[in-house]
Amino acid sequence: MTTSAKIRLLLALLFASLLLTALIVQNTYTPKNNLFQTAETLENNLHKKEGFINSVINDKARFAQLKTLAEDEQAALRTIKTFTTDESIWLTTFKKNKLSFWSGVRVITQRPASIREGYSFVREPNGFYEVIKKSEGDFSAIFFIPVKISYPVQNKYLHNIFARNLLNDNNIEIADFTDAHVYPVHSLNGTLLFSVKVKQNEVGHKFFYFQVVIWILCAMVLSLLVHSICNYIALKGYAYLSFILLAAFIVLLRFINLHYSWPGFTHQPDIFDPQIYRYSVLFPSLGDLCINILCICWFVAFIYRHRDRLLRKQIHNRIAGYIMVIGLILILILSSSSLLKLFYGLVINSKINFDVNNVLNLSGFSMLGVLMLCFSFLIFYLLTEISLTVCSKLSVPVSHQTALLVIAIITTTIIKSYNNDEFTVFYILLDLWVLIRGHA
Repeated sequence: MTTSAKIRLLLALLFASLLLTALIVQNTYTPKNNLFQTAETLENNLHKKEGFINSVINDKARFAQLKTLAEDEQAALRTIKTFTTDESIWLTTFKKNKLSFWSGVRVITQRPASIREGYSFVREPNGFYEVIKKSEGDFSAIFFIPVKISYPVQNKYLHNIFARNLLNDNNIEIADFTDAHVYPVHSLNGTLLFSVKVKQNEVGHKFFYFQVVIWILCAMVLSLLVHSICNYIALKGYAYLSFILLAAFIVLLRFINLHYSWPGFTHQPDIFDPQIYRYSVLFPSLGDLCINILCICWFVAFIYRHRDRLLRKQIHNRIAGYIMVIGLILILILSSSSLLKLFYGLVINSKINFDVNNVLNLSGFSMLGVLMLCFSFLIFYLLTEISLTVCSKLSVPVSHQTALLVIAIITTTIIKSYNNDEFTVFYILLDLWVLIRGHA
């Protein structure tokens, strides 16, 4: 067995193992796992903050320093930075139940005596907090750890979510005593603080990203395997067969994905939201546009890699040569027109901002659209190189090829300008590009 055959066998085995793993992960997902993974992350992050607070209140010298914060300005500033700025923990101290120091105005209890010693969980007007209290004589130190924000009004900027330094997911919410299937969150010493439950149609980032990564790896390995097989066929002298097989694989893969929505994910990413962008059945979302552009780029790059095998010898039949030149010119014009129309629709018919004069309002989707435009330029460049390689093996004079290109470009420009009621230089620039590359 040759080295290339061994590599293809290893790729096939790796693809089979990744596919099996992806199917198992997808089929074994349950709301219980979703709840457990996210709630455990929340609980662990709370324990880290509890441990930080305990390191202070269990140290006699550091706890004694808290009693002097009202009189020591420098120590007060250091405490505000250490607790509130760096750790998002709000500290208040009381002497004889009267407020003496506070690290911020986000939360200040009006009834310190009502808070019990040790760990507790309270609801304030602006959210839910875990509270740790320690008293010595008439002095009390109360630490507030924000758990979940609660705004009276919500909009696209204000959301009632868990504190970001505790949890990045939004698939759970605080449960009440009537809810079933909850996860009890405890403090470091085992005190029950609160319980959480799963939100409908939401999934944790950890599971979702693991699922996505497995499927991406699976697709990449399968693509490498198919590419290797097609490359082997092309090197054996069957270039057109390899092109057909690669094209059939891409079309079949996209058909299964678009028609059967497979593989399906437990959570639909925003990039596949048709409300953001939808062009047609083949381009139902921005994510599908990206996949299609990358697949086309892969296919064209494969042809470019084997462009010298398209015609193995000089074509002396001038009629066939003229037909091929005209066909290649039409391919360049039609492909560029299709890409132009596609990205025109992306800019005009989507909710994505492409106003490059206002960079601050650009989003990740904007950058992704620009990146796909770059891949589209690459596709056209490769098509140009393929066409020039084929034309170099035809018996049609270069002057005649240039004349046919110029005539086609002028005709297309006139037709497009008439249909759109405005003059366009797009095809003239296309003509210049091809002529520059041809001259080179």
